[in-house]
Amino acid sequence: MKYTVGDEAAPTFDTEVAATSSSIKTKGITGTLKADGQTYRYYLNGEYKGEKTSANDWFEYTGLSANTKYTILIEIRNSSDEYIGTISKQITTIDAN
Repeated sequence: MKYTVGDEAAPTFDTEVAATSSSIKTKGITGTLKADGQTYRYYLNGEYKGEKTSANDWFEYTGLSANTKYTILIEIRNSSDEYIGTISKQITTIDAN
């Protein structure tokens, strides 16, 4: 189902996020409009990094700098490749010391 203007409530989505000194991991996608056949596209600071088709998968951004703030974005698309939602979070990798 595609969200359109005028629907009672826009769909909401979330994910767990954890950082090390050189990586950021996301775990699972939860939301009000989760369904089979969705694609999850992963971006780091606006750059496409990959995609998954399971809402339960981990996704790891690697090769990052320690003690640096990053913006992760996950775009959710339905089985017809229509946009249905986004998760956007800022997280800072931990200090390597």
